[in-house]
Amino acid sequence: MRHTGKEVDNPDELTEEDIELINHDESIKETEPDTARKTNEQVTKDWEENMKGFVPNDFLTIEIEEGRSVMLHERILHSTPTRVRGAYYVVGGNDNQMVSAAVLDDKMSVIFKHKKDIQGIMYFNSFPLAEEAHEYSFLFTNESPGTRVITFGLHTDEPQKSYNLPEWDLDSNQNLIDRPKAQEEKDAEEDE
Repeated sequence: MRHTGKEVDNPDELTEEDIELINHDESIKETEPDTARKTNEQVTKDWEENMKGFVPNDFLTIEIEEGRSVMLHERILHSTPTRVRGAYYVVGGNDNQMVSAAVLDDKMSVIFKHKKDIQGIMYFNSFPLAEEAHEYSFLFTNESPGTRVITFGLHTDEPQKSYNLPEWDLDSNQNLIDRPKAQEEKDAEEDE
């Protein structure tokens, strides 16, 4: 995608000018359902229509300093077309404490945009490409005076893999040990 007159291939190449363009260029339209500040009733209606079953896989609370941006990256692998959903809000937000949000796909195209609000819901379709994960970048910009704290939840609808964590413990000398392996070694010594 072209940003500020140059080709940008990955999120690490974005400059402050690029972020300013994403947030304020009127040719990059805001995304439905968030095209304007909505009442709590309107947000609730959008939530009921689009976010049923929303359980965040990731849930973060982050601070954004005045005039700064934070970009989060998520690699998502689907085998079928899937709707990715997210929600964000400014903790203790009011009309003077707003953020802008955008989502960029792996081609650096803006697929979601919402300017200056205290909350928003986002959703977009993720289409599988072979067995390759897509990387999405979630951009939050604080355009209000003072530091803002936002909470962001993301539901990728990816199948969850279960796994067992190793069991670790401390030995008598306070050294970290793999408990099952240590027990096996102790049992083997006793058998000798």
